Order: sequence, then C-alpha cells, then structure tokens
Amino acid sequence: MAANALVIDDEDIFIGRSKAKLRTALVIHGEPLVARSLAMILGAEAFIVETASAGAEGVSLAQQAAFDVIILGADLPDMSGLEAMNQLKLAEVTAAVVFASVTPATAAKAAMLHLSDCS
Repeated sequence: MAANALVIDDEDIFIGRSKAKLRTALVIHGEPLVARSLAMILGAEAFIVETASAGAEGVSLAQQAAFDVIILGADLPDMSGLEAMNQLKLAEVTAAVVFASVTPATAAKAAMLHLSDCS
C-alpha cells in the first residue's frame, strides 16, 4: 500500500499504516450559508458532516445517529437554540454540543441551564 493510501473500512479510516476513528458532526443552523460554511470547515478537518436547517430536524437526526459533536445555532426557524439544546438533553444525546450564540445573554442562559454538556 502506498504511504498516503486511503482505505475506508466500516467507520475506521486507514491512512498509510495509521488508523484513526472517523469523527462525525451535526450542524443545526437556520442560516444555510452559515451551515454550509461550518460543514466545509469541519469536512476539511476530516469530519463526516450532516446538516439540519431546523431544530426538530436536528434533534431527530441526533437521536438517530451517534455524532461526536453538534454545532447548534441560536436562532432556528422552528424553535430557539436553547429549546433545541434542552430537547437534546432530554433525549439523552451524548454528543458534545457547541452552542453558537450571537449574544452574551443567550450564552449565559445556556450556561445556567448546564446544557453545554449533553452527556
């Protein structure tokens, strides 16, 4: 096998002779341009990325698959980002959640709810 050969086997990636676990990310954001940009950035960092444009869709995806990280926008078309975070916590989603807040007040509310860690 060539030094930089890539073989995908189930959920493992083999690069040359090293083996690394694939990382998965879910981007839940109401702004399509922001969601695409985040997906591109994460993809460049070797994440397999799925996106959702609404909170309910994102929560549903998070319940169906085990993501390593979820990036959650503060303003979604169907609910607030805080409500989506609460639903993720109630659903016992174990992914790390990064809350993309646009205001310090919203970030403070998320911290008070202890929702930044959904495990």
